[in-house]
Amino acid sequence: MLLLLAQLGFANGLTSHQWITLQAVDELPEGELKDLLSRDDMRPYLLNGALFPDGGYAVGDDYGEMAHWELFQMDFLDWIRVSGTDADKAFLFGLTSHGMADQTFDSMFMERSKVYDADYGWASGASMDEATDVALASQLGAGEVPDVWFPEVFPQLYAEQGHEVDAETLEQGTGLAGLAIRAVGVMAENPDAVAGYDAKFPWANAHIADAGTRCSPLCEAKLVAAYWQVIGDRLDGGDGLGSPVIATVPGDGEQAQPLEAGSPESTVAVVFARGLNSESVTPNVITVADMAGADVLVDLGVFYGSGSHVVLIAPQQGWEPESDYVVTIHPGIMTYDGPTLTEETTFGFSTRTTPEGDLGCACGTADLPASRRGTGMACALSIAATIALGRRRVFIDTR
Repeated sequence: MLLLLAQLGFANGLTSHQWITLQAVDELPEGELKDLLSRDDMRPYLLNGALFPDGGYAVGDDYGEMAHWELFQMDFLDWIRVSGTDADKAFLFGLTSHGMADQTFDSMFMERSKVYDADYGWASGASMDEATDVALASQLGAGEVPDVWFPEVFPQLYAEQGHEVDAETLEQGTGLAGLAIRAVGVMAENPDAVAGYDAKFPWANAHIADAGTRCSPLCEAKLVAAYWQVIGDRLDGGDGLGSPVIATVPGDGEQAQPLEAGSPESTVAVVFARGLNSESVTPNVITVADMAGADVLVDLGVFYGSGSHVVLIAPQQGWEPESDYVVTIHPGIMTYDGPTLTEETTFGFSTRTTPEGDLGCACGTADLPASRRGTGMACALSIAATIALGRRRVFIDTR
């Protein structure tokens, strides 16, 4: 099995995707959505959705890349409204968990690893996704492989977006993704293999299951659960913009924000409920003010470009010590498919040290009034990486 994976150039974060998806179910508030995704008979469909996108990398087909993004996912959602079953719905929530987890993990946890593990695995071209997946499985348990299933309508939906793929290819890719999960489980039980991966990514593997580390997988279930409520709203006919910001890092009111310009630790992240039009994210629609109300010079970036959800805010000259800041998201940001955010959203953070002198709660959430809708969540998890070394780096618009 491991030889086959090596021949495929296979690497993976699929065990992590499954883990976070199942944990996200527990994080949902009581209601119809939690009831649906908690059903034992829905588990195989939920897990298949969580692993499906990376199957495309295994067979060298762009269907997997497309499945990571809202452009495809929301076409599937629209079809479910008319013709879908509970199984289709569960698969959709697994699919959206995977896409959101990849974006947040890459933009925050991976960016830290690129600094702290620069002289190790990054220097040698090793896969952080594979290494962290084995580390997580060794600490929290191996994943499971459901019987292969995907919605029968998928070849049709892909064709409507201009991509031809047959059911046999989808089945092969999904089967290989399951094989990767089995392989990670085997490696996670081998102390020498685990130690080898730890040596390649010492920082990432040491923090992958640390609840006190910002953006660790243990925080991601909360973020995915928040995003699922947006997806549930859209399934019910809403626009998903009732709370346009679903998470911020640092969380609203969090203290001890690091100061240094150019460090991933000082970067502020905002996770939006819907994919954005990156050209609409400009300095006049996202601003940062200091205690005196003066604007602070920052650099803005939509991490994966148009269609993605995470905006990073980096101070050009660092944050001042013992200071408070307010981030304002003004009306005018557009989603990639047209709707515009019309409500103002604010959240605050501080460089003041907490009594313990740490970063505060890495997974804190907060109920904010309408004018302060950020949920105060720090977060992220896993990615399927290297399954065929096909890691996405840009949003693919197939229309």
